[in-house]
Amino acid sequence: MKKILLLPVFLFGLTTLLSGQYLSEKAQISVLTYEPLSTIHTVFGHSAIRIYDPINQINKVYNYGMFDYDAPNFTLNFIKGNMLYSLGVQDFNQVVAYSQYRNQSLEEQILNLNDTEKQDIYLLLENNLKPENKDYYYDFFYDNCATRIRDILDETTNITYDTAQVYKAITFRDLLQEYTVAKPWLEFGIDIILGLPVDETAAFEHQMFLPDYLNKSLNSATITTDSTNKKLVKATQPLVLVSDTGNAHKGIFTPMNTFGGLFLMTLLLNFVIKKERIKNIWNGLFLFSSGVAGLIFLAVWLGTNHIPTYYNLNLIWAFPVNIFAAIQVWRKQQMRLYFLVIAVVNLLMLLSFPFFPQELAAPVFFILLSLILISYKQFK
Repeated sequence: MKKILLLPVFLFGLTTLLSGQYLSEKAQISVLTYEPLSTIHTVFGHSAIRIYDPINQINKVYNYGMFDYDAPNFTLNFIKGNMLYSLGVQDFNQVVAYSQYRNQSLEEQILNLNDTEKQDIYLLLENNLKPENKDYYYDFFYDNCATRIRDILDETTNITYDTAQVYKAITFRDLLQEYTVAKPWLEFGIDIILGLPVDETAAFEHQMFLPDYLNKSLNSATITTDSTNKKLVKATQPLVLVSDTGNAHKGIFTPMNTFGGLFLMTLLLNFVIKKERIKNIWNGLFLFSSGVAGLIFLAVWLGTNHIPTYYNLNLIWAFPVNIFAAIQVWRKQQMRLYFLVIAVVNLLMLLSFPFFPQELAAPVFFILLSLILISYKQFK
């Protein structure tokens, strides 16, 4: 399979060799790992490949994370999961300068490759830069800037990973949560929009979709050349070093505090404060909001190619029919059987919270409590 994959590279290499574009013996190839930042598209970090050849005056970064904001139907394609990413080339010095400008740590792993392996990687990257090859459909978990580098090394070297050193049995959801501890609203949003697929245990090779995990895996790896084993990473050096400022302050308006407060308000309006009109407005708004959330969950499941959003069991509490139920509450119409069923279903979900098939976000506990109280009151 590897030979088949490298056939186009070999043919491209003949053209490259004839044109004199060949790496010198002084060339080096390295993997760049960018520190995660706070913005949503950088919160999990980034990876790229650097090729440096002082003889041929090559010093460029191959970046599989390029996309065009001005592309036709950009927003629609992003929502539908048909996001087209590209391989692009950047000047190395500009990459370092931009990381310094963004206050973003940048680390370089210089790879311990022979001349043939370097040339194979160079030819593969140059071949992928051709207009007919540079674009690919981005998949956050299975085809991104980090997995592309993993695949390139698999295709061009005889690489072996020390899985015992770096692998841990963990789900995709838990991997994401490692990066959102200080961003509770982002974590909550990710948790409720993603379905059962992200609660699968991520295989070792799949964990390398995260740049940090790719970095650790490369540090553990060896390659075999002419029956000789050697460490893949020859040297590691910081290109931009930013002191750790610690986790950002979460504040008091976290999802747990917010939905806990909404539950207390639901409790007060339904069982303490005797104002029927205010109670109906509140209960209707809560039901309506849960129904709208359900429509969103259903849309990204059935209407997009985002496989991680499929089979989202949050639809049990975020039931789209709650929109109609909310209207009936505002109109003071009876739906006693519906609310009885909703109360029982949400109660069962609440009781099974610790061992539910899909990991539920902690604030959902308060959402379930609120829906149970509202359903019980409307049933009565």
